[in-house]
Order: sequence, then structure tokens, then C-alpha cells
Amino acid sequence: MRALRLFLLALLIIPLISATPKPYEGTNAHMDNIHFYIANPEITARFGTDPKPVGKYINDLYKALDELLADAPRPRAKGLLIGVGVKSKDVVGIWCEAVDGDCPAELLSRIEEELAKVEAFDMKQAPGALGFCFSLYGRKPSSFPEFPTEWVKAHAANNTQFIVPPDEIFKIIWPDTIPKSLIIVLVKDMEKSHIPNDLQRYVINSEAVIPLFSSKAAMAQSLHGESLVRPTKEVSRSILASLLNDNQVYLLDPGLPTELRFTAAQLQQAVMTRSASIEEK
Repeated sequence: MRALRLFLLALLIIPLISATPKPYEGTNAHMDNIHFYIANPEITARFGTDPKPVGKYINDLYKALDELLADAPRPRAKGLLIGVGVKSKDVVGIWCEAVDGDCPAELLSRIEEELAKVEAFDMKQAPGALGFCFSLYGRKPSSFPEFPTEWVKAHAANNTQFIVPPDEIFKIIWPDTIPKSLIIVLVKDMEKSHIPNDLQRYVINSEAVIPLFSSKAAMAQSLHGESLVRPTKEVSRSILASLLNDNQVYLLDPGLPTELRFTAAQLQQAVMTRSASIEEK
């Protein structure tokens, strides 16, 4: 029954591919199927109603995989299952596993690393989750798993209530991360050439915090469509980290599922790693 439901959900995403200017056709990998790992009523709430950004991402990810495989030693695997988690266009998680045959761990890791660099799209409500079934070099697996193995193991080990959507699973296997760029709120306007050093503080739940936003869409959703009277500016997380003091507390995307509370010290530690994950203390 679950397989049938996922198949029907996959049918809903077919228009996303045709929404791109020219659907990509691979020579080393062939896209056999796509899954939304999101229940049908939530798809538009999370992904929005415009199919073009998602369709473009599917094309870009497909092309990146196909080009990577062109220069890689051919694995024995007949296919790949690739699970994708999207928190924002810059925060993407990739889970890749071989299907119907072996694939070197080094190649799987390289695929995950390179595909995570493909720019995704802004979510209306994060996270989003997709699954891609690829056959390789003209060989077709007898069947594909429904979900990435790591998701299934996390679901079983932690007794999470649902695997679709994988929100609870992501909290376990994919800790919240800080986007590469952030929107900050300034006390006053400034020249474009100046580095911001005076951020606006607010009191949220009786705590003085500095709000940050992962995207303009997230800011609009967090503010419920209201406009800020203060100026805003987009800065990289590395620049922001260099300006902060240890005693400051930051709140990313207040009131949203992507809300993340962290200190300046945690951010400075996080930007030293590729994933920019925030670790609980």
C-alpha cells in the first residue's frame, strides 16, 4: 500500500520535469522514478505551487550525477537510490546507495558530496524530501528500495512515528545547519560597502535574541507577511561569525520548523566544518 501511495505521489511530480526549459537526458544514468517523501496534502504547502524551481533542481541534479559518473570507474551496481532532503536552496542533504550490486564507498561518498553542492530551491515550509531512482549504464535493477537504508534504520532504532514525511528522522540523522548566507536585521541603514556591526535585538519568549532568516521567503513566513521597519541585509555566515560576541544569542527563522537557537560561539565553531552543523551543548 505504501509503495502504491509513493508511486501515485511520484506521478504528481512529472510536470516538474517538463516545467524546465529542456529535460536532461543522461548517457550514464537514467532517471527511472521520482518520489515525493511528503504526504499528498502537504506537497503544495511545503514545495509551493510553482513547479519551475523544483523542476530546474531535478534537471541540475540529474546532470551533475551523469557527468560525475562519466569520469568514475563503473560500479557493479545496476542502479542508485538517492534520497534528498531540502531545508533551503543552500542546505541540502544527500543519501546515496547502490542497488542490485556493489558500489565502492568512495564513489558513494563522492556522489553525496558533489550532489550536495547543487543549488536547490527555497521551501515554503521545510524540510522537503525527494527520492530518485537511477539505472546505470543501460542496466536496470529488478527493483528499488522505497527509502534510503539509513532512514529506515533510524526509523526502526528510534521508533519515530512516521517515515513520510521524514521530519523526525532528519532531526536524528541530519542535524540542523546554518545556511551559507543569512538575512540580518540592522538597527539603522548603512552604506553597501560597510560591514554590518549593529544588529537589531528583539525580546522573544522573554529572552533577548538577535533574529536571523535563512531566506526572504522564510522571513515573510516568520513575520506572517508583515513588513519590518528596520533595514535588512544578506551576509555570509562566515562574515557574521567574525563579528559576533560569545554572549550573544541568535534565533534563526523564529516560529518556523527550521527555527534554530544558537550562540555566537556555536556559530563560530560550526563554520569551521563543511556542514556547519550546530551541536547541542
